[in-house]
Amino acid sequence: MIPRFNYTARLTAASALALTLAAASPVLAQSSAIDMSGWAKVDKIPKTEATVVQVPVEIKQNGPERIDFAGKLRMLTQRIPASACNAAAGIGGKVAKGYLSASIGEIDRIMNALEYGDVFISIKTPETDRRVLSRIGEMNEVWKPVRQEVLPIADHRVQSATVEQIATTTQSAPEMLRLTQALVGDLIGEYADPSRLLATDAVGLDIMGRQRMMPQLISKSACMIAEGLHTETAQDELASAMDLFELSLQALTFGMPEAGVRPPANDAIRNGLQDVMARWNEIRPTIDLLRQTGSLSTAEREVVYDEMNTLTAMLNEVSRIYAEASTQTL
Repeated sequence: MIPRFNYTARLTAASALALTLAAASPVLAQSSAIDMSGWAKVDKIPKTEATVVQVPVEIKQNGPERIDFAGKLRMLTQRIPASACNAAAGIGGKVAKGYLSASIGEIDRIMNALEYGDVFISIKTPETDRRVLSRIGEMNEVWKPVRQEVLPIADHRVQSATVEQIATTTQSAPEMLRLTQALVGDLIGEYADPSRLLATDAVGLDIMGRQRMMPQLISKSACMIAEGLHTETAQDELASAMDLFELSLQALTFGMPEAGVRPPANDAIRNGLQDVMARWNEIRPTIDLLRQTGSLSTAEREVVYDEMNTLTAMLNEVSRIYAEASTQTL
């Protein structure tokens, strides 16, 4: 198990967790903050015998669900280049093509749901906030050429592909990540209503959404290093991703109040995070070897690709439970 940080280290790390990615590379260094200036301090309101007046309140629907799916979208923007790179390199076989094909469909559906609503994935109403809609439009513009490039690689009838065929995808991955991170921040600012979602829960949801993206970012960077693509950038990105993944995992598992992260709300979340921690500790030495030597055997690359997908699946489930636990009953 990864040891807990001491108090000094936790304070130093806190700013990297409170809705920021400052501890990582510039690619990961986008952030948004929650404006809490208008939130009522209910504990300061004196108790009186005044008559209660019923005031209609507009409750914005599906805040946790929107934030959760935007977090998944963030993961998918990195699974696309990770699976495309590995598929083109002959790693993962039909599984890599399957993940690539499924990810294309999921991005299409989530983007559509965030804009127009989709009752089948619990986003019941269309988006109305202009800032969020503008961000979705930006994301769609970047996504279109990437989608066109990876569709042939996802086709099971196409037997051969090369890493050179994913140039647009690898180059666009940082911008897609930046936009989806900004979209998460916009949604938190729009939907972090204290009557539905606590500020601390919003912070945790953002970090949890980022966590399920990190194994795919690690997978993508590892593939690029092994294939000799933008090696220096990929090495920096991999080192930053690993550090932030471990830091965030500790904060979510044990809590980090100074960064606005509460301990797990229930045993299902806590146990799920501890399982992720144990699994990560098993595969990390292989990734460290890649960082040191710049190469791995085909069998080792297969294991890394498979384990990163397993970690993502585990974190998807924990994130779902976390989002459910973050919704308050009015």
